[in-house]
Amino acid sequence: MDSWMLMILVFMPGVWSGDWGVTFGDQCALRGGSVVMKCSYDYPWRDTVTQVEWSRTLVTSGTWRLHPLSSLPSPRDFKYVGNLYHNCNLKINNVKPTDEGQYYFSFVTTSDKWTSKTYAYLFVKELTAVLKPSTVKEGDDFRLTCVSECPTSTTIVWFKDGQQVPTPGSPVRREDAGSYFCAVLGQETVRSNSVTLNVQYGPENISISVDDQQFTEGSSVNLTCSSVANPAADNYSWYKRTDSPSSSSWLQVGWGQVLSLPSVEASHTGLYLCQASNSVGTGNSTAQLVTLITEDRGSQIHVIIIARVGVFVLVTLVVARLLYWATIGKSEASTIYSTVVTSS
Repeated sequence: MDSWMLMILVFMPGVWSGDWGVTFGDQCALRGGSVVMKCSYDYPWRDTVTQVEWSRTLVTSGTWRLHPLSSLPSPRDFKYVGNLYHNCNLKINNVKPTDEGQYYFSFVTTSDKWTSKTYAYLFVKELTAVLKPSTVKEGDDFRLTCVSECPTSTTIVWFKDGQQVPTPGSPVRREDAGSYFCAVLGQETVRSNSVTLNVQYGPENISISVDDQQFTEGSSVNLTCSSVANPAADNYSWYKRTDSPSSSSWLQVGWGQVLSLPSVEASHTGLYLCQASNSVGTGNSTAQLVTLITEDRGSQIHVIIIARVGVFVLVTLVVARLLYWATIGKSEASTIYSTVVTSS
């Protein structure tokens, strides 16, 4: 039994063989993360290790030289996690692109010192967010992926506008628009570039408003068309309902976001509609009834806008106003313009 034990001690390589040497391999790390450079070393079994040191090659005065990690600008990012026996692992935190390069290990024993003949190479790679396409219409499909340039398996999480969110999926909604980046779960400092998802949709919530409620007769009235759209509506058209004994139709009366009615008069009374469009689509406002009531006595014109016109609209304010002038017996008659319309 003792002879077999002796044979094992003689022929086992590494720890018990008494050879001088360092064994390690290349490593890949993501920028902003941490990595452990795996390393083991061997020495004569009668020796005791008294000192260990990692170094890397840097260019000094045009020449590549070994520099101890303890002498680098950020020595705290390098931590020796091995021991004084046979483990020489090195942990690098907050990995930066400048950390990429060749790393050597050396140690001193009670009889000699040794520096590795080969080196471990650290590759520093990126986590990359890829969005295709970056601009998409609401309801269409898109693809958002996170690519790690290191072969190691990692769990990815997504952030939108700085807040962690589930992995976005298709079809796209307008609420999905925003700035995204991916990160490594548990190492959120390892994050990708940011990509911006732009969700486009046609004009909605189109409405008509008036800039004032009272006007001097003969002045102009501005009707403004507003909408919600992405991109913003860049084309506006205005239509007015025209009625005849035989038919009804819409007549285009203007272009642009603001429709000006110069020199307000009774002929401007009617049903107006605004059409807004962008590169995605077109939408119409609800028909708006604009009623102009002229009072000769006060030389004032009141503009009334009634939204969401129903089947029949009767402006009863006109009748009430007429009765008012009749009861107070004003010597000067009031000229009142009204309209009764049906929705299209």
